[in-house]
Amino acid sequence: MLELVETLMGEDAGEEQLLYLRETKKPSELKVQSWIRRMKAINAYLPSLGETALTELELVRIITQRIPRAWRTQFKLSEGHKAKTSIAAQRKLCLIESEEKEKRDLKERGNRDLNDTRRPRGKNNQKKLDSDGFIFKNKCTRCKDDEHDWYDCPIYNEKSKAYKARKKLEEKSQDRGKKDLRNVTSVKQEYLIESEKKEKGNRDLKDENRSRGKNDQKNFDSDGFIFKNKCTRCKDDEHDWYDCPIYNEKSKAYKARKKLEEKSQDREHNYMSDDSDDREIEDRDDF
Repeated sequence: MLELVETLMGEDAGEEQLLYLRETKKPSELKVQSWIRRMKAINAYLPSLGETALTELELVRIITQRIPRAWRTQFKLSEGHKAKTSIAAQRKLCLIESEEKEKRDLKERGNRDLNDTRRPRGKNNQKKLDSDGFIFKNKCTRCKDDEHDWYDCPIYNEKSKAYKARKKLEEKSQDRGKKDLRNVTSVKQEYLIESEKKEKGNRDLKDENRSRGKNDQKNFDSDGFIFKNKCTRCKDDEHDWYDCPIYNEKSKAYKARKKLEEKSQDREHNYMSDDSDDREIEDRDDF
């Protein structure tokens, strides 16, 4: 049997199991009863692995060394380390385990109660908390878009600093708007006054010029333009005598018209001479 175990599990299987019993601490997820039961089961298999089983006193000594450090003082005060059997030590440890569980439950319950006091219950009290769990002394219920205390309300609480600061900003903006509006209206008024003065001056000037009589009306065109010396010989066109292109030989327009007429006459003369030359050539050919 031993040879079969050694071939299947190795020659050091017994030593490894014995080392596991002596050096492994109690797992936190296992209860005391389950942990000691497993230790006894491993101890019972040791003779099959070629090792001698541990005595009850040795098991009690291992249990004393491998329990949690917080339990050792109470375990020794209850003389559990002096127990002669593992069952007696197990009873002492079960009492300690139950006490530790009660302490842990009380602590957790106290934490829950503390959290409950920090977070008031009920719909009426939940409205005093913001999305981050912040507790308001007196939450503002009139502002729906922003969560804040009534003491800091910038819209409805006239005594708050935020409200006074907002009012000052609004007054400043209104004053700036009024000043800008005044500037714009004053500029518009000045522009209108100046334009009215100009129009009035033009109307007065036209009325004065037109009131001088029929003899003076010849110095105006249909648009009221004033001529220094209106040409009275040209009936179809209204212009100054200085610019007359037909009768004033000293004007630039007259000289330009004359040049154009001379050029046109020269072209006609050249055309006539060319035509006469062509006819002479034809007459010669016929002869």
